[in-house]
Amino acid sequence: MAALAVRYGAALAALALESGAPEAYRAEAAIILEALKDEDCRKIIEHPKISSQGKREFVDDVFAPHIGADMLGFLYLVIDKNREEFLAEGLQNLIERLDEIAGKIKATAVCARQPNETQLATINKLARDKLGEKVELSIEVDSALIGGFYIQTSSHLFDFTVRKQLAQMKVQLAKGVVG
Repeated sequence: MAALAVRYGAALAALALESGAPEAYRAEAAIILEALKDEDCRKIIEHPKISSQGKREFVDDVFAPHIGADMLGFLYLVIDKNREEFLAEGLQNLIERLDEIAGKIKATAVCARQPNETQLATINKLARDKLGEKVELSIEVDSALIGGFYIQTSSHLFDFTVRKQLAQMKVQLAKGVVG
């Protein structure tokens, strides 16, 4: 992540906490990030030949009814400084910081196959047991896995794959034969 995006995220997080409404800032950042997924919206904001005034008018039309003055001011700052390329990263950094402060952890469970409801409940319970109650778990399927699943966060990996279990059995057998 670019250093400037990190600074933007940190500054916005400080504003959010100072205002006493971090969830509102998080929601506003999510609105903008969702809009930036639209290629036309992103092209307008990032286009080098559209004037700052034109971009400000676009932001006013699209975002002003849905976001607060601080977030609108941030968008103006990014536009006026010609730093539009750091906008999405800065907002993503804000969301990550606010989630961390709130004790929320994002985790991904990567499974060999799409889990059924019972398996999904087991994976969710295991994630909460390992990481805490505020886990936001997403599921991905990786057909390259032999079987099982692993849970990954930005700082943890819990491996429950068949490959890992086979490796552990190999080590145990080697110890048994040698020992």
